[in-house]
Amino acid sequence: MEVAPALIALLPLEKSVAVASGSDLRVFDIEGDCSVSLMENSSGSFHTDSIRAICFGASGRLFASAGDDKLVKIWTTDFWHCRHFI
Repeated sequence: MEVAPALIALLPLEKSVAVASGSDLRVFDIEGDCSVSLMENSSGSFHTDSIRAICFGASGRLFASAGDDKLVKIWTTDFWHCRHFI
């Protein structure tokens, strides 16, 4: 299985950075103690294959991820729940 290269997305106003490598997706609080905040998804994994794109929305309230599993997921950044997927 081919693993996608690491992807990074910054949210400057909130001092957060999202990092994706393979199918793993994490958000770091770079202002506080640099703790890792893993996103929860009741269906199990965030993506079942490599993540190829990540991006914060302009307002910082939404976050999108797209992967080789042919899914685009829209996350809320307040509690990091998957709100929609296509």
